[in-house]
Amino acid sequence: MTAFEVEHKDGVRWLKLYQGKEMTTRVSNLLPGQQYQVRVRALSKDKAFPFSDVVLIITKVGGKCNQYVHTSTLI
Repeated sequence: MTAFEVEHKDGVRWLKLYQGKEMTTRVSNLLPGQQYQVRVRALSKDKAFPFSDVVLIITKVGGKCNQYVHTSTLI
């Protein structure tokens, strides 16, 4: 693997949150008490592997919301 790509679903389309070599990324600017669908895939020099199953992230109610996504747990 040379990199990872993390996406979240914004209504009907998937938006890229992160692409890079780190196995953990921080997702910020999330709204409290909301659900987010996230998926990840590994990238190599010549190939993009299939995306993982979708993971549902639910932010806590109240306060600042940040979520860490650890790519190895999703693949």
